[in-house]
Order: sequence, then structure tokens, then C-alpha cells
Amino acid sequence: MAVDITTVNVEALLSHCIENYETLIVDFYAPWCGPCKMIAAPLEQMAQSGVASVVKINGDHEDPTIKSTVDRIMSQYDISAFPTILIFKHKMLIRKVVGANLAQIKAAIA
Repeated sequence: MAVDITTVNVEALLSHCIENYETLIVDFYAPWCGPCKMIAAPLEQMAQSGVASVVKINGDHEDPTIKSTVDRIMSQYDISAFPTILIFKHKMLIRKVVGANLAQIKAAIA
């Protein structure tokens, strides 16, 4: 199951996931984003099938405390568009996919 991180501890939880999941997909999305909605179901299927762990982070969060933390994370990874997908394997960022490009995501986790 894809996990939506929606707490003030988003930074700590993301670090924990990167450290502990062999293959991790991090989906930076916005609730109003059409392409984000299109990619949501395929990412959920990947999580359910065990192909990868999936974490979703709302990059346009309403809570200002959470938003400032997420903005800092997005700046760290040079994210300026939704959706942006980060793919980690063995704690290393191996691919950044901007847009709902399912083929690039699948190729990265293969």
C-alpha cells in the first residue's frame, strides 16, 4: 500500500523509508494535479504487488508547518513540478522522473 506522509515529521519519516526500504518510490504530488491523479493508481498497484514501497508527499500541503518542511525537502531534491517521482534503491537516489511517465518509473525499478 502507498503511504501518504502527512505529519510534521515528514523529514524523519522520509529518511526512515530511504534507510529501510530496498526499492522506494517517493511521489511528490498536489491534490489538484491531473497527471498526479493519473499516476496514483499505477503507483498503488506497484506498492500492492511488492515491486516497490511507495511514499506519497503532498507538495502543496495546507498546514504551513508541514508545507515549510516539504518545501525544504523539495528544494533539496530540486523539485519544482508535480508529479515528481524519486526512485531510491539501496538508500541511493537512482532516478528522478518529472511528470507522469510510467515507462521511466518502471524502467528504473526493473
